[in-house]
Amino acid sequence: MVGGIRRPPSGVAPSPAPAGLGSTRNPNLCPGVVTSPTFTARACYSPDVRHASKGTTVMVIDDADGNTWIMKGFELGMHPQRTYVEFMAAGPAIFKQLPEGWKARIVTLEQDNHEVPENGVATIMADEFFNVYDKTGPGMSNYKP
Repeated sequence: MVGGIRRPPSGVAPSPAPAGLGSTRNPNLCPGVVTSPTFTARACYSPDVRHASKGTTVMVIDDADGNTWIMKGFELGMHPQRTYVEFMAAGPAIFKQLPEGWKARIVTLEQDNHEVPENGVATIMADEFFNVYDKTGPGMSNYKP
């Protein structure tokens, strides 16, 4: 297992926080994501289309298998330790628990990123800060930043 099991404060339900990404997703379609082990892929029913516009600055994580993950939710269901602006300003150096061979980076999208998971099942993961990421690329989105 990578990372540890995390538990949100009692009575706090995860919900997406704006990170410059448009979403109509219901967070209850994938309960428990914030209690999953960190940096672990998880299948999640996701019938909605998510969109990040060209020119949006986003945090992405590249895993050791060559997959790129785009942040869609900031410190879900938690009491944030910092603001989104502070998190992004800290940059990739803020991560202390990335698995070996993984790297984080900040990118400005060169084109619109439309997530349309095949069969309505997205692959997501959470990081050490309870931020949630969508896998990008074929079968998940039209663009891999």
